[in-house]
Amino acid sequence: MSITERTAKKQKLVSTASSGTISRPEETEDGTLTHKNDSLIQIPDNEVIDERESRPQVPIPKRTMPPYTLPDPLEHSRTPSHDDVFPYGKRNKTSSVPAVMPAGYSVPFTDDNYEVPVISKSRILDNVHHEQRTLINDNADDFIAILPFGGGQGWSDAYPNAAGAIRAFIDGIDLEDKGSWDLVPARPARARKDFWAAPWALFLTGCSTDLRNFLLYQAVFPLHEPGASFFALPLSDDPNWFWLKLTGDGVSEGKEVKKLEAMAALKRKIWSNKDVLKVVRAYQAKEPQSELAMKATSPQHAVVDLTKSFRIIYNPPDTHRGNNEHRYIILGRPMSQDKSEQAGVKSAVQGIKPFVSRSGRFFNVNKDTSGCIWCKSDLHVSQDCPYPNVGEGWCGPTREELEWLAQKARAWKGPRAEEGPQREVRGTPERPRGRGGRSPNRGRARGYPDQRGRGRGRGQNRGPSRDDWYDAAAATSYWGPQQPSADGSGWD
Repeated sequence: MSITERTAKKQKLVSTASSGTISRPEETEDGTLTHKNDSLIQIPDNEVIDERESRPQVPIPKRTMPPYTLPDPLEHSRTPSHDDVFPYGKRNKTSSVPAVMPAGYSVPFTDDNYEVPVISKSRILDNVHHEQRTLINDNADDFIAILPFGGGQGWSDAYPNAAGAIRAFIDGIDLEDKGSWDLVPARPARARKDFWAAPWALFLTGCSTDLRNFLLYQAVFPLHEPGASFFALPLSDDPNWFWLKLTGDGVSEGKEVKKLEAMAALKRKIWSNKDVLKVVRAYQAKEPQSELAMKATSPQHAVVDLTKSFRIIYNPPDTHRGNNEHRYIILGRPMSQDKSEQAGVKSAVQGIKPFVSRSGRFFNVNKDTSGCIWCKSDLHVSQDCPYPNVGEGWCGPTREELEWLAQKARAWKGPRAEEGPQREVRGTPERPRGRGGRSPNRGRARGYPDQRGRGRGRGQNRGPSRDDWYDAAAATSYWGPQQPSADGSGWD
């Protein structure tokens, strides 16, 4: 039926109704109501019009958000956020006292209140052998990091008795149940010639709940034995608050305004960096319920919120490391508790190219994570470490002793050959791999097989002997400067 025919029938129905010929409905035998005018309109079922669907659809206007306006980076840097979760500056013995405390100790130590360094699990496990690192990562609650004061790859050479002293101290803690504990040294994944290079820690495993609770509550253990003072730290999954360091001619000791100008210049670069925006946008899509995604109206807004917790700390040159650079340390709350997500955004931030502040001073982004060589903190340089000379009764090393050891460490030539992993050597003893190693005597003076000749062979027995370090190791087997013995056989 066409539209014209239907319209005509409706008009006929209207005219009939107006003439008064329409009567009331009548009830039929089956109880249904009928009307005599029902026959006037006959519309096939397949042509019934759904009035709701037939209505014209008015497009709903899209809600447009106003463009996000970047704040003033200088004002944004004056009051960092998240003071309540800032992890640094906390002290030991501030949590609830363990239900079971030791009755005494057979080895004395300074039992006092100290600041506890903040070191993430990823830094503690840096350069730890893959097998060991995987085991500890999968069972972090079963281990405690025993971090010697001044630990590093040279620590066991300088203090051959220190590990035994730490073991003796733990063994002398008077607790009824200490469990079947063991103290396992970290095996390095790669040998390095830096005395302070990671790994730094030993790992305590198999200890009882009472022993674990006490060690983490006390946290700082200054001991008389040279090199044996240590920190007991949990292997926390929380990412480190360290983001980067700034170097360059714009870094200098001075008024607070200089640091704020540097932070403002850095934030301007971060807020407009495409790589950072890309990572944050992907994080918002993956974690829509996260705080950063819920509050921000755009990826750029999220990046601004991310940098609100940033703090800047000035560090002078580290004289114990022999470093002459002035640095600004940038600390901030991690974007995510997931290590891979945090590593992604941190890598993007650390990839920012050199930039200038309002005054025209240059800054370079430096991702070096090295901190204090003694307590491994990010907040200060080695000579400013707060632990030596902290007060009367201190059993640990003094500041003068640390300065002496720092000088000795610069002459260290790396771990002894019989200790630690060895670099894989391809080839055979008869034909070792490498230039100059095809003949056992290549590169040596003819007739003098134990001496080097004019050749620059790089084969077997290359380089000077490391025996000269062993005397230095003996010299550092206890704290304090020593002098060579009269007969030249060693150190007094």
